[in-house]
Amino acid sequence: MKKFLFGIVAVVLLAAAGLWWALPAFLQSRIETYLDQHVPMQNRQVHVVLGSPSDIWQGRIERITAEGDQVQTAGLTYAHLKADLRQVDFRLQRLWQDGEFVVERIGGGEVSAFLSAQELQRRLRAQIDAVQNVQVDINTERIAVSGELSLGNLALGRMELEGVPLLKDNRLVMLPSGLRLNRWGISGINSSLMKTVDVYDFRQFPIPVTAQKVELRDGMVVIAATPYKGN
Repeated sequence: MKKFLFGIVAVVLLAAAGLWWALPAFLQSRIETYLDQHVPMQNRQVHVVLGSPSDIWQGRIERITAEGDQVQTAGLTYAHLKADLRQVDFRLQRLWQDGEFVVERIGGGEVSAFLSAQELQRRLRAQIDAVQNVQVDINTERIAVSGELSLGNLALGRMELEGVPLLKDNRLVMLPSGLRLNRWGISGINSSLMKTVDVYDFRQFPIPVTAQKVELRDGMVVIAATPYKGN
């Protein structure tokens, strides 16, 4: 009888050990499915770090890191995105019943988004009707925007201005300055060219985040954000 009970205990322990060993891979596959549905990207890499068994049964993952290229979100494509999320609470019942990973709360972490000059150029071309053949160049000090300015059917010449990236109300915007037309500086002009241009609204990001910092690198605008901690 003792041997029989010992055998049952051993089987249960082996089954539990096997489940614990397989759980990270299962969670990772569910998280990858979640990313495919909400944040399509190329060259995706996901790594899951589990906490204690009790944390898992309460629906909490210690850490999730993910990154990828050509990340699509809310009409904008980021050249690269990195996320390091800590203390991620998820709906355990939904995971077991439907195989669906649903985030409830994120305890902390950081998200870095890299926006290329080419994608910013595409965004500006869609928003500035009066300028044709918009070109964008980014270095560590400024964003340079140029193109052919027209008024109706009248071509006015080559327009150049500089832009400063700002974070406002959890949005990435570009503030234009230093407008020049045919290499002549123009001051005191109030037109659509000199209005703040919306680039991306982080309230539309797939997980709740607050954009904290923006900086310029060669060919890139880099935004650092932190997840909402929730209640």
